[in-house]
Amino acid sequence: MNRVFIALKRSQKRLSAKPLFYSSWRSWHRICVCVLLGLFVLASAYSQASAYSLADANSPVEIYSSATTQADNSSDSPPPMVVAAATDLSSPPLLTPFNQLDAWAVRQDSIAMLMRRVAEYQLQAYGELPGPGWTTGTFFSSFIAAYRATGERWYLKKMQAWAGHLDWAINNPVHADELCPAQSYLDLHFIKKDRAALAELDQRLSQAYFDRREIKPGELHDWDQNTYPFDGAHLWSWADALYMAPPVLARMGKATGDARYYQTLHKLYWPAVAKLYDADAQLLFRDQLPKSAQLRSPSGQKIFWGRGMGWVMAGLARTIDYLDDKDPEKKRYLALFQQLSFSLLHYQQNDGLWRSALTEPGWYTTKETSASAFFTYALAKGVNEGWLPRQYFLPSLLKAWSGLAASIEPSGKLGYSQIVAGSPHEVRARDSVDYAAGALILAGAQMLKLNAHKSLLDLSSAPFQPRFVAANAQWPASSSQPVIKQQAVFFALHNTLKKHEPAQHEPESELPQTQAAISAFTGGQWPNVSAYARKQKILNQAAAMDSAALLSTEDQQLLALYNVSSGSGASGQLLQRKIKLPTWSPMVLQAEQVSARESRRWLQLHSLKTHAGEPLTLQFFIDEQASLRSSQSTDAGASWSKGAALIHTGASSAENVQLNSVSQGDILHLLLSVYDGPNTGIYYLRLADAQFASADGTPLANLKLPAVINELAPAAVPYLGQNSVSSFKLEDMELYNGRPLIALALSSASSHQWQLLSLNETGAWQTEKLLEFDAKRLAEKINAKNLDVKALDQNSSDGKKAAAEQTAMLINGLSLVPDSNSTLLVSSRVQLDSRSPTYGQALAQDLYQLFKGQFKQGRWHWQQLSFDPLAHQVKPHIVRGDQHALFWQCNRVHNKKIIPSLRMSDQF
Repeated sequence: MNRVFIALKRSQKRLSAKPLFYSSWRSWHRICVCVLLGLFVLASAYSQASAYSLADANSPVEIYSSATTQADNSSDSPPPMVVAAATDLSSPPLLTPFNQLDAWAVRQDSIAMLMRRVAEYQLQAYGELPGPGWTTGTFFSSFIAAYRATGERWYLKKMQAWAGHLDWAINNPVHADELCPAQSYLDLHFIKKDRAALAELDQRLSQAYFDRREIKPGELHDWDQNTYPFDGAHLWSWADALYMAPPVLARMGKATGDARYYQTLHKLYWPAVAKLYDADAQLLFRDQLPKSAQLRSPSGQKIFWGRGMGWVMAGLARTIDYLDDKDPEKKRYLALFQQLSFSLLHYQQNDGLWRSALTEPGWYTTKETSASAFFTYALAKGVNEGWLPRQYFLPSLLKAWSGLAASIEPSGKLGYSQIVAGSPHEVRARDSVDYAAGALILAGAQMLKLNAHKSLLDLSSAPFQPRFVAANAQWPASSSQPVIKQQAVFFALHNTLKKHEPAQHEPESELPQTQAAISAFTGGQWPNVSAYARKQKILNQAAAMDSAALLSTEDQQLLALYNVSSGSGASGQLLQRKIKLPTWSPMVLQAEQVSARESRRWLQLHSLKTHAGEPLTLQFFIDEQASLRSSQSTDAGASWSKGAALIHTGASSAENVQLNSVSQGDILHLLLSVYDGPNTGIYYLRLADAQFASADGTPLANLKLPAVINELAPAAVPYLGQNSVSSFKLEDMELYNGRPLIALALSSASSHQWQLLSLNETGAWQTEKLLEFDAKRLAEKINAKNLDVKALDQNSSDGKKAAAEQTAMLINGLSLVPDSNSTLLVSSRVQLDSRSPTYGQALAQDLYQLFKGQFKQGRWHWQQLSFDPLAHQVKPHIVRGDQHALFWQCNRVHNKKIIPSLRMSDQF
């Protein structure tokens, strides 16, 4: 200690003897050296991380239990009753990127190694060979599956030893739990063909199940002395039973060829399901109705147990495979399996796993591996067997297996497995049970068949990578382009749900719903280069936008115009804000101003030059009288001229009019769609040098800015084609070689068409068909309950309105790629890819997905981009810029409610 003190004194003395500038220079010198060294270390780490790609993940990485980093909740006292939302809707597993540990976990050799370690650990934990209980029956039910998937005879020998040790023993064949080991015996029989043992098992089960009318006293439980009908509601009255018994009866039917096993299975299964099924959640309770439906969690919600659903899903997966394809009941089992599979995806958490309280992960927040392993097994088997669409479930399965792998200790012990129970409870890191180990081995066997590692690499390298932009957000109803790019940052005008705590007796109708907002979001190579990236600002706290427009001004600011449709004292007003964009500080909103007192739809903003070279800001919109009007500003929106009426459409409502526009240089292209009244049609105008012209360039003398036009004869502005269709809708307009491209949706009694119209050099319009659906066959291709095909054949006004609604149901947004006449994006609920076996049919769960269309070799080719099993992908918008980006709205349907959000992809 004295030496340290003396050394410090000497150092202080030497420093004090130097001039002040010398001391400062030495200090700065050290700082600079440290900074340079730090940058060198970071650069080295980055280069090494880049060099270590997913494809080269071959080092023997060991997955350790997350118990080493998480506190072991070993207290016997219950956890605090903090109940979160049903699930984290803002960051689902589908948007969570894969990492190196994910890649290692799903390699074929890694999966096989983890399966073997878990099996060896559990056998060692048993010590001697265990008896024929339901827990051991579940564990050994995985061994033949593992043998078939890996080819390792070790599993076959262990299975033979256990079955031989028990001599195929079944203690009580009527009780589902006691019957469970028989499915393992039968799996072994399909390989070894032990006919004597099968005959003995057949004799016991046929006596126990065939021609039975009642359950005798004490036959299910020693303490129960009542007699019950021999039906599924009494025999399989808890969810676990649907794993224990049905796979046995299905296997017996296949092994013996006796159809009575299948008949008995169907007779028992569906009454059991009817007593457990909740139609609202599309899940099964652990125990029967009505008692289960009355039970509530601390937050007042219905209780759905994770492992209870795990038993159901795994039981279905192990039953369906043994049903004959000619059996009409097989479709019913498949329909239930598919419905439950999609329901489960709502509750998968960011770590890839599910929770003990399935629908309320905030009740018991710790991950739970027994339910998660059963789900992973069932979903993977569904994909491998073709029961579930592969691309919709693949990301979920990759994350699920990675989460399971991260729960396996180096010894092979699978932790975080809820011990024996009948409802949600806390889960500890040290909790490990044999049935969870069996579920994991079953899951691993299916993951091997999935060829998961290649799938992960393909997903990681795909150019289309959805990114999350804003939660609880949706586009304004009548905005054709709500996103703009400025200074390498995208700015999106949208409505967002307002956080609100209602009073105790506040009517639901009076609760504020949405408010106007703007979000900044970066893309490309440097996603966080700006201080205002990923920031959201509220434009108006009292109201939502019905229409909105953004414009980049000369002084590198933004001008935002937005028409608010509801709110305190703001209904029907046009508001505006200037937005400053400092380079290294958040965007700054200037004071909100009232730009106009009347309501405006389909706002369009453009900046052009006058003859004198002065900047001119133009605003086009549809007013409440359904007229096309224009205002102009010479001071970047600080003041506006009175709106000039350009075209009186004659429509009875502004809702029947659409407006779109696009500018290039000092030329502005306007497109007006009118579907009502005598002027029904699609009108095109071109504005150059403050003079409007028709498509062929003929000047329109009575349409010259800033003159106010009170009336315009319909014949003065030619529209596209004749009104030979029952309805039409303007989808989008863009430019190619300086000339407009227009996408239209057209409906008639016989067909639905999407057409692409282009303007050639002579001013004539050319038509090209993008898509077409036969209206009379829609009932076969699309879910008939959602289509009123009869209305399409009517020529009445009601029939036309119905036809327009049906058209909108097929396509929910179309966006043209700027400067291209061969690429577009569309939101469709119909499979457009002709290479798909489901071409022309409704997509999975009737959900809208994004498709990319490309014109190649004389025809349009379609490729499905999004495969979201939970949400509609609608209203795509492609943003102009040095690199076009795709934004769209994602509507997640959950508990009969739509939860909107915005997403984007840099590439598509």
